[in-house]
Amino acid sequence: MMLKLISRSHETDGELFVKEFSELPSRGLVKSPGLAVPPAQYWQKLMGVLPKEICEYWLVVDEGKTLGRIGANLLPSYPHLGAIGFFTVDLVDSRKKEISAMLLDATTIWLKAKGCESATGPININTWFPYRFRLDQEPQHFVWEPSNSPEYPSLWLENGFKNDKNYYCVGNDNFKGVTAKTEKSYKKATELGFSFRKFDKENFFEKDLPKLHELTLKSYTKNYLFEPISFEGFKQLYVPVMHHFDWSESYFVQKGTQEVGFLFCFVDQEYFVYKTAGVLPDFQGKGLYSALVHKATIEASRKYHLDKFISAPFLEDNPSQTPSKKTAVLWTHHYVLMSKSL
Repeated sequence: MMLKLISRSHETDGELFVKEFSELPSRGLVKSPGLAVPPAQYWQKLMGVLPKEICEYWLVVDEGKTLGRIGANLLPSYPHLGAIGFFTVDLVDSRKKEISAMLLDATTIWLKAKGCESATGPININTWFPYRFRLDQEPQHFVWEPSNSPEYPSLWLENGFKNDKNYYCVGNDNFKGVTAKTEKSYKKATELGFSFRKFDKENFFEKDLPKLHELTLKSYTKNYLFEPISFEGFKQLYVPVMHHFDWSESYFVQKGTQEVGFLFCFVDQEYFVYKTAGVLPDFQGKGLYSALVHKATIEASRKYHLDKFISAPFLEDNPSQTPSKKTAVLWTHHYVLMSKSL
């Protein structure tokens, strides 16, 4: 028995390669309860996002059995940095460390040959799509979180990667504490002439999704590893979420008739989730994020009778997102983005 590394660009049967690559995560390789595993169709679509010239994919096989997969791609906005993602390894196989080394070595060699000076991951294409490893062992899982075996981070560390950016996500109790903390910002925003409106659920994809796309692109330019995304790509991200969750208490903040910010929220497992938000650069520093949180929280507490909420993942070095002392922390999930010099 001998392990063999094959790449998409050198595989004669491209359709079979894509099939094996896409189906691997669904074959029960990772025996960890609560992990969400996207279907094969999801991975197939993701493999088609980038031009073939700036991405590559690999499988490790042994006598017809696929034991691992990985992908790598260039980041057009960061010419000296490459992304590594799609990492999946059969942890039952006694050669899991060897498989991991073969996969990770293949990506770093390919990225270096393409002119990259360092690699970061796990990132599936870019940060619009799933990225980061989850580190903690807290039993609560959500489908929008990183989904990985607890062993994966150590396999990367053993192959020369280091923890680069650390993130956290907090589950809190006490909605009233949130409203008390944000009430001042909400009052100030209304006094300055800002107004709030819900996402138009009936006409969302035609009317509001293009506005959300524009706001996001303009608001996120300073975010770590930000890359532009097409409207069609953006739409593919939101369609599954919109069908899966109740997001009816999501809001835009407006100045006159112009949308200048947004807060996308939904209910998941008896938690109200503040998932994503953005404010145009010219309107930042006016407390509009807190005002949006206040508006959504007031309405959600009345509608759902919930008292638990989640703040979406933030960088650990972002002091503005420290949990409020007016709320009780129920749990904290930790994530990491790793890197390696080439």
